[in-house]
Amino acid sequence: MGSRFPLDVSAWPNWITGDGGRIANGRAEARGGLGSWAGRQLEWAFGSLWANLKAGVQILVTTWAVTLPVFGLWLLSWWGGWENSFNKGYEQAWVGPALAALGYVLFLVLILFLPLAQARQSVSGQPARFFDLSLLWRIVRARPFACARLAFVFAAAGAVIMGLRIAPLAFGNLIGYDAAMTPERMEEIANLYRLTAAAAVFVLFVWLRMASARVYAKSLLNLVRAGEISQADLSPVEQMLFRQLDLEAGPPPPEASFPVRAMRWGGGTAWRTIGFGLALALWFAFVAEIYVAQFFNLDWIRWLNHPLIQLPHLTAPFGG
Repeated sequence: MGSRFPLDVSAWPNWITGDGGRIANGRAEARGGLGSWAGRQLEWAFGSLWANLKAGVQILVTTWAVTLPVFGLWLLSWWGGWENSFNKGYEQAWVGPALAALGYVLFLVLILFLPLAQARQSVSGQPARFFDLSLLWRIVRARPFACARLAFVFAAAGAVIMGLRIAPLAFGNLIGYDAAMTPERMEEIANLYRLTAAAAVFVLFVWLRMASARVYAKSLLNLVRAGEISQADLSPVEQMLFRQLDLEAGPPPPEASFPVRAMRWGGGTAWRTIGFGLALALWFAFVAEIYVAQFFNLDWIRWLNHPLIQLPHLTAPFGG
């Protein structure tokens, strides 16, 4: 193992500003003029913001590509349920529940991989790595309880989002019973809610991305060390990181006898089954939170975007 912090991260993106001008000024030594100076200033002021926006749009596209069909089924099931309730289409009563059930199954399969796929694309910088199901499956299979812990933090964060979506109803009741409530005061309450909700969604979104990245990184490291994943399976960025960290794939484990292999297979299968079952139960709780919140706020667009998974935006309930 090399030094504790051997990586040169000085050129990695910040939140908004560039790298302090070190790279830009180094490139500018061979060129001059006003245009070069203006470009350096823009890169210093907004270089990281542009890099982050570009990466964000890329991962949003790949995420939407796999989530919108599933969430579209939820939207159609919701529409089908209300259509049956209002128009009494009893012969078609099965359509809504069937679409919802299909959406549940597809979501529970998808969500086991999705946070890890987002982490993989973010690390590699290559959208195609998002769809590397073979490697992602090896990670999920190797660490089912880590995936269950990840599902738990998503469910906990989802409870906060559910509360934020239901809270405006309580505000409305309080405002309705307060005869002294002026329009200006109502606008102040709405603005305070928007600010609080935006801050909460931002913190939760970043926290969940960090949790997903931690599970992905530790799982990948363990599998490479165990020789179950080769360097060829890694992206160029990951290969570079492993080289700089002086980490190499370990030798394949020695061949065990048949009774030992049988016991390992049985014990591992039972352990993974329990882990998968726990993860699926927690992800189902996450789905339940979405449905509960939707019963209180019926805006259809909320079915297509969930701020902890896709675009971190909580649709404003105050007409804005």
